[in-house]
Parts: sequence; C-alpha cells; structure tokens
Amino acid sequence: MGINIVTGRNLPTESLDVNSTLIQKLISRFESQYGSINCLQLLGCDLATEAGQSYFMDNRLMESCLQYAEGATSMALALIAELRSSRAT
Repeated sequence: MGINIVTGRNLPTESLDVNSTLIQKLISRFESQYGSINCLQLLGCDLATEAGQSYFMDNRLMESCLQYAEGATSMALALIAELRSSRAT
C-alpha cells in the first residue's frame, strides 16, 4: 500500500509503469529473501481451514507473519527511497 500511495495515480489517464515496476521489484526481493510470496508455503498451513488455523495458533505463527510484514515494509521503504534518490539526480 505504501508503494501505491507514493507511486499510484491520481487520474485514470496517468501511467502505472513506475508503480508496477516497484511492485514487481518488491515481489522479487521478498521471494528471494523468504523463498515464496505465498502464505501457505511460508507458514506451512492453510489458513482457510480449521486445521490450518489451529496449526497457526498452536505453533504461534503470528510471529512469523509479523516478521514477513516487517521485511516487506523494509523492502518497500528501501524501494521508495531508491526511487526518490533516482528522481533527485
């Protein structure tokens, strides 16, 4: 969402090229660091099922989710900083 706030468009006629590029870079960096962008693969359980939810709670996987969210946030902030730096030069 942060990338969209910074690089999204205000009018339907504006380009989404920069936004799309940054989103793809974020996805690539996240997948490189964590091995996947899929919650099922990251957590090892299907949160859409009762069994998966129980596994999630029993194994305290919220901590893992928070780590993934923090990692994604750091990556997004770095991409925004890189964009601003490249626009400043």
